[in-house]
Amino acid sequence: MIFARKPNLQKQPRHYPTWICSMPNGTSSGRRRAAGIFTTILAIFTLIFVWEISRPGPDKYVTVIDSGSTGTRVYVYKWGMRGRSMPSLLALEPTMKEVLAHRKAAGFQRGAYRRIETEPGLDRAAGDLSAVRASLQPLLEWAKKTVPAQRHSSSPVFLFGTAGLRKLPEDDRLKLLNDINQVLESSPFSFRPEYVKVIDGADEGVYGWVGLNYIEGRLKASLGAAPSPLRHPVADAEKAAPYEQETVGALDLGGSSLEVTFIPSRWPRKRKVPVSVLRTPYSLYTHSFKGYGMNDAFDKAVTILLEAMLADRQQQQDTAAAAAAGRTAVPSGVPTLEHPCLQEGYSERFRRKDPAWHMQGSAPTKPTSEPLPSESIEEVLLVGRPRWSECRDLAEKVVDAGALCRRPPCALGAEAPPMHGRFLAMSGFFVVYDFFGLPLTATLAELEDAGRRYCGRPWQELSRDLADIKNIETYCFRAPYVSILLSDGLGLQQSQLSVVKGGFSWTLGAALTEGDTLAGLGSVEDDSLTQALSGAPGWMARSGARLTLAAALLLAWVAAICALLQQSGNPFCRGCCLGPLGDPMAAGAAAAKRQPLKGQPAEPPEMVSPWLLRGPGPELCIPVAPQPSRPLAPPPSQRSHSLHSEMSGMRAERGRRRRDRSSDCLAQLTDWSE
Repeated sequence: MIFARKPNLQKQPRHYPTWICSMPNGTSSGRRRAAGIFTTILAIFTLIFVWEISRPGPDKYVTVIDSGSTGTRVYVYKWGMRGRSMPSLLALEPTMKEVLAHRKAAGFQRGAYRRIETEPGLDRAAGDLSAVRASLQPLLEWAKKTVPAQRHSSSPVFLFGTAGLRKLPEDDRLKLLNDINQVLESSPFSFRPEYVKVIDGADEGVYGWVGLNYIEGRLKASLGAAPSPLRHPVADAEKAAPYEQETVGALDLGGSSLEVTFIPSRWPRKRKVPVSVLRTPYSLYTHSFKGYGMNDAFDKAVTILLEAMLADRQQQQDTAAAAAAGRTAVPSGVPTLEHPCLQEGYSERFRRKDPAWHMQGSAPTKPTSEPLPSESIEEVLLVGRPRWSECRDLAEKVVDAGALCRRPPCALGAEAPPMHGRFLAMSGFFVVYDFFGLPLTATLAELEDAGRRYCGRPWQELSRDLADIKNIETYCFRAPYVSILLSDGLGLQQSQLSVVKGGFSWTLGAALTEGDTLAGLGSVEDDSLTQALSGAPGWMARSGARLTLAAALLLAWVAAICALLQQSGNPFCRGCCLGPLGDPMAAGAAAAKRQPLKGQPAEPPEMVSPWLLRGPGPELCIPVAPQPSRPLAPPPSQRSHSLHSEMSGMRAERGRRRRDRSSDCLAQLTDWSE
């Protein structure tokens, strides 16, 4: 039998709820069935609640079009939100069958990347809407097939122009951007004019840095804050944490430029670039070394050879016309130029991109004084004369690691902080490694050895075996150029370098950053459960509704477990009950009803009074562990027959009273749960 201690009315508050009831050790099958049904319903509701709060939001998609100097490529990423944590971005690559079909239809040669692209670059289509449409339509068609149809209208499409569009005159660039807007507006994707822009080299470098550190798992997200643009005010840089020990540097080698981005350990804050990535501030060093891309570097090598050839001719034949004009004699027709980085048997015309520009340090600048003699020559005939030592010397001249710098420390003629830590090389670096069949862990010395062997092969053999690969004539030069660029130009050690496998592009960082900033994909939205429970906006509604449900489920589960324990006769929960707010006198009345029968000594208490959870609604009584009790009376077998009969009658009376109280308690428990 369970006794309720009479409350101390002087110490307890006036309205302290103390109604206590108990259930019998055994219940009828109907009550057990009711308790089982209640517990089953509660378990189902709990599973639904857990599934609702744990399931991710609907997947979203981001399409990014990279308009480069040599072509235009499309990338599609699947964006999955996981609450406030870092979103999950998955690159959706085309199948090899799709790539081969596209290349066959477009007449492309085999490349290192598995992607859908069109050639030439959009800069060649300035002012021609039909050409812009023809370049973008195949990319959009593949994106339409990749993104589920029901997600088209909610999936943003971005287009970012890089070096090719940066070189266009302002008027031509504006016309081209207007044509691009017309084409993208007619697509089924979500589009706004600000989704199309020409980014500078610094932005391209930052996007690459973001993408690399994302796949390395080194970024931090603060999605609870308001979104901010990629470049935030310099004042916000004070909040940026020094993550240089946690992040990696990015080296992005393109066709026209080289982007270098990392967090420097020692660098004046005013010369850092403050950026915001997923609402988290960083302070970076980023620089675009123009003219150091693979294609521009080869063009620069041709310019160096041409200038040397014209200088030799000046010494050999100083004609009267040349002396009168004060200029070097320029040969008539197409001059022939022997190239030490081209295979024996190679003889092809080469059209220089822009002879009026020549490279000085890290930026292309027009000469302010007398123009170079080679500026008037737009086309040359390149003849292969492979000599490895001269080829390597030519690559060193192109890199020009010793170029003058106004304010050291420097890299490639530009001011730069010391490059400490680990760096990941991507894009063009991977293309070169992949072409020679080298593992991504190969050293720079192994790269040069592969280049030396390649340069010694006859052109007829290469043109036959590698006919489906683009620009195979340039890889004899690219091998020493990449090695010297990394070791001498940037001053990196072999232990600091790692090459990123193919398929990665700076567009991943652009999708992650601009998908959050411009398209708002990183915003935490209300789910259906929250909207049904509360009209408050944002995360406050979701958090409040879920906390309320969690608390209600917890109370219900405690009640259900307590009821099941009581049914099983577990003494630990014999005093557990649910009841309404009661009067302080109720406990006294309950205790009075539990007085022992006349002539029978009081039974020792089996449990101290339980503690109560107070609240504006029903009260839940949760028991504490049983307390030690006094030794029980001798068993009935040792008593007289009359005493045994009397005790049996008393037990029957107590059982009847307990059943009456438990019926009332179970009824109130059912009412509260409903």
